[in-house]
Amino acid sequence: MDVFIDTSVVYTDPFWKRNFPGQLVEAAKDGRVRVYIADVVLRELKRNFEKQLDKEFSAINSANSNIKKLTRRHQDIPTPTKDKYLEDFDKFYEELFKNKNVIKLPTDESMFNDLLYRAIERKKPFTDNRSEFKDAVIWTTYFKYAKEKGLTNCHLLSNNKKDFTDNDGKLHPELKNDYDKFEVHITIDDFYKANKETIDKPLIEFQQWIDKQSINDKYVFDLLFNNETDKVYDEVRRKFENADPSSFVDDRESGNVFGGYVDVDEVEWYDCDDIEIDVIKDYAIISGKLNLNVTLELYSYNSVRDPGDDKFPYYGSADREVNVYFNFIFDKDETPKSFEVTHVE
Repeated sequence: MDVFIDTSVVYTDPFWKRNFPGQLVEAAKDGRVRVYIADVVLRELKRNFEKQLDKEFSAINSANSNIKKLTRRHQDIPTPTKDKYLEDFDKFYEELFKNKNVIKLPTDESMFNDLLYRAIERKKPFTDNRSEFKDAVIWTTYFKYAKEKGLTNCHLLSNNKKDFTDNDGKLHPELKNDYDKFEVHITIDDFYKANKETIDKPLIEFQQWIDKQSINDKYVFDLLFNNETDKVYDEVRRKFENADPSSFVDDRESGNVFGGYVDVDEVEWYDCDDIEIDVIKDYAIISGKLNLNVTLELYSYNSVRDPGDDKFPYYGSADREVNVYFNFIFDKDETPKSFEVTHVE
């Protein structure tokens, strides 16, 4: 599904912060749709953003002036620096276009002969009342790209009904002559609602799949025991690598212990509990707690050793119950991915 954006649908929300625009961006990042933004759309959007900033900054200056007239003492409300916000705009779209499914389409200079012909003949999106050069550039950029790539499921998101649609809200007949594979939607919300079943199908299917799986304490225990024992052992060993061996013994039984180190010998897996499953997209994050018994080998520091004596003689062992908190990504491959231990206690 290929979605082509007109300035009019993101004019008041250039950072795609509203719910449905945000969902559309997430769908693109997941590869469920492709989103196209013409270079001229981006430039117009930035210019509109700058004009809106100027308007709001002017309101701040007016407020400062009005408050000064009303009061004896007033500390001006500082006016932000516009360049800072414009830099943020550029950075946002630079990051957005790093995703392979959010594509910026450049303006092709070779289109201008065609645009001149449209303007003279008053062909859509040009009208008798005005020459919508910008809209013509946007439409020509989009339909030529779609036609060249053979795209057949194209959606133009624009609330410019007058220039892009007929009386029934369909793509205008003159534009259909260019390429008839486009549907027109007035808002991002309308588009998403109309195509939600298709866009969200992978998420819905995964939720249905995971609901059918018997993911319980034992399932997760066996899954991790068969795949992640080395990582769990490493995290447990890291937990005790700087431990003081004297904290694991009774001085009355073992005598005073000064210095030394602790080595993890055996890790016995008991069980698993506190399992939580959070479906994110077409995968889930499973978290929980492993309950282990750890055998520790204790070595003391021999500060008065004779030649040939061990510097760190073994003097005993200790067992400790250890809880390992974890999470991992789980999908239809049914193997843990990105397994991480978040805490050991």
